Amino acid sequence: MAEISSKVNLLLLGMSGRGKSATLKSIVMKKGIKILGGWKTVTDISQVEECTFEGCHINVVDTPGLFSTNVASEEENIKRFQEEVQKAFETFHEGFHALVLVLSYGPRFGQEDVQTIQILKNVLKDKNCLRTHGVVLVTNGDNFNSDVEGTDTTFIQWCEEQRGPMGAVFEECSFRCVLFNNVTDDTTTLDKQRKQLIEVVKNIKTKQYYFKEHSIQKSGQSSVFLFIRHQWQKVVSYVLNFF
Repeated sequence: MAEISSKVNLLLLGMSGRGKSATLKSIVMKKGIKILGGWKTVTDISQVEECTFEGCHINVVDTPGLFSTNVASEEENIKRFQEEVQKAFETFHEGFHALVLVLSYGPRFGQEDVQTIQILKNVLKDKNCLRTHGVVLVTNGDNFNSDVEGTDTTFIQWCEEQRGPMGAVFEECSFRCVLFNNVTDDTTTLDKQRKQLIEVVKNIKTKQYYFKEHSIQKSGQSSVFLFIRHQWQKVVSYVLNFF
């Protein structure tokens, strides 16, 4: 049984450009994920960060976004995504409490979003992965709040009103949905968002880690690489923050 009260492992998934990297920064309360050589604006490899919030240790893995314009071909993009997801499960061998699907408020939920979800299910070889462990995190919360200002519409009410493919995704995840504003510097708002995310994860009925040791094709690369990246990122971040 997963000890959600003391530790939470989160796997961020989704299409490129939906705000996964910004969400990672909001969860761990960092202005930017620094790496050797400068700032990384697009996730080409998995980023691993951790923080402690209200006594809960949070591990977050941000996987490469699908349909990235930085990749030569769709086939290469899917292969890289599959390899990085595999390494994430190898590194966090106990599994993840939640598969966090990052969508964006505003842009039309299109065919590429639908394909992203299908690719995820194919990679995990589990058509029920979102039904059992999926959480939908919607970015651009500042735009949502502006649009509903002066009305009584809550975020969950808006989710329940959606139809078509987006509404189907919300329903598939049993409306385990969270709204994130990734542009705010207000610590009260950021803390409220993190608390809501943790509460939604706690409400996943299975109360068990999502663990698929044999479901993903082996990439042939050791999880040591992801672990080394994680440790190196922490060292560089510490040094840059110190100076």
